[in-house]
Amino acid sequence: MLDGKREASDIVKEKGIEQISDTSELEEAVAEVIQEFSKPVSDYYEGKINAFTFLIGQTMRKTRGRANPKMINKILKQKLGRREDA
Repeated sequence: MLDGKREASDIVKEKGIEQISDTSELEEAVAEVIQEFSKPVSDYYEGKINAFTFLIGQTMRKTRGRANPKMINKILKQKLGRREDA
């Protein structure tokens, strides 16, 4: 890239490290995390906000860190039912 022969976007695409912002793909990952981690989901409903952060982290892990965190947050809140303090 420094020698001017390649664009950063081309390198990111080639390495497969672009951010995932496809809603359907993220919804699938979130649904899998909710299904796999029922205890933190239950903890979230009991008011333990750290459980929500854990679920975000597990979704990031599932997508190998490529998911758009803001979108994960939004999708998780929609699927779990939004808590005001989350």
